[in-house]
Amino acid sequence: MTTDTLPVAIRRRRFLGTAWPWRALAYLATTVPVSAVLSIGLFLLVSPLLKVISDVSNKRPVELPIVVFLTFVALMVLAIAPIAVVPVTVIERFRLGLIDRRPLPPRRWPGLVARYRTPATWMEVGHALWVAGLVPILYGIWGVLAIVASSLVAGPFLVGDSEQISVLGATVDNVGQAIPSQCWACC
Repeated sequence: MTTDTLPVAIRRRRFLGTAWPWRALAYLATTVPVSAVLSIGLFLLVSPLLKVISDVSNKRPVELPIVVFLTFVALMVLAIAPIAVVPVTVIERFRLGLIDRRPLPPRRWPGLVARYRTPATWMEVGHALWVAGLVPILYGIWGVLAIVASSLVAGPFLVGDSEQISVLGATVDNVGQAIPSQCWACC
């Protein structure tokens, strides 16, 4: 029996024994190195923008060389992005194969001029910017929440009954008093 949708697959008794959750986990795990490499490149290109934001927020004049550099970088990104995104597209097509077994036809090279004119190219550029810019932020938020939740769950057991600890603003003397915070962390 094959399943095509996640709700149908989750209802199966042996869901964790199938390849579906492990392929999804592999997809999520491979997102980290891809987004890390892309975000380093993006950060190096837009880091002068932090100086501009600082100058504007402190009501200082923005220096002309920084404006010229940022304009040059923006024009270069527009000029080079459709070609530079080709390796990212190849990697993303492979990663998509981890979670979707349906065959994805390889994208043929349409030529240099057509590469700049096709909407699919600009969708690929947008996806690369998404993976480079927003995915590391979302993974960082998820990581902080995971650390906070695991410390709320494990903290009282690590400290034991000998010390007082503060959990969510309340003082806890023993493990039994920490159960409400543990329940909150698990939700």
